[in-house]
Amino acid sequence: MNYRFLLFTAYVAWGVPILAGTICLAGYWLTRDLLYPSVGIVVLISGFFLALIGIACVAGYIFLNRESPDADRKRGRRRATIASGLLILNFPVALLYVMLGGYLGNRIYVEVINRSPQELDQIVVVSSRARLDVGSLVPGEKTFAYFNPRVEGKVGIQITAGRIVKEAEITGYAAAFGMDDSRIVITEDMGIVVQKMSR
Repeated sequence: MNYRFLLFTAYVAWGVPILAGTICLAGYWLTRDLLYPSVGIVVLISGFFLALIGIACVAGYIFLNRESPDADRKRGRRRATIASGLLILNFPVALLYVMLGGYLGNRIYVEVINRSPQELDQIVVVSSRARLDVGSLVPGEKTFAYFNPRVEGKVGIQITAGRIVKEAEITGYAAAFGMDDSRIVITEDMGIVVQKMSR
């Protein structure tokens, strides 16, 4: 069949946004660099327009080959159907990537360092709707966790060492995209120091 470049263009219009979106999502998941969500928004918008261009190319491919012999026309329609299906599949994939990006963006990275002489029996990160038990921590060690507060508002930390219970506020208002990533240092006198982390 003729005009295969139209079908090739449709496949490119399908593949480029999927590849770029996957790179943005994986890059943000691994680095938490805010460049990836920004580029992801551009990829989302351009992917929509590329899908429209791809569908127009498939329609043009079918229209321009309407005079082809019957066997070629059937094979061409099958190829065009596959290309159209892939282009339409981009929309639910984009929705899934947006949902995953939102979930990753709402998580807070919390690193806890125990500089006290006592073992911390329990470390708990809490918000008004969620609670995460990080576990225990021996002196001189550190641990980390990701916490999704599930609601906008205050996020705090509670530590227990024997009969000593201490609390501190990590943030008064949980923000998205790593702005509240924090290093929590338990000092020698069992004080809690909250340090914001820049990424």
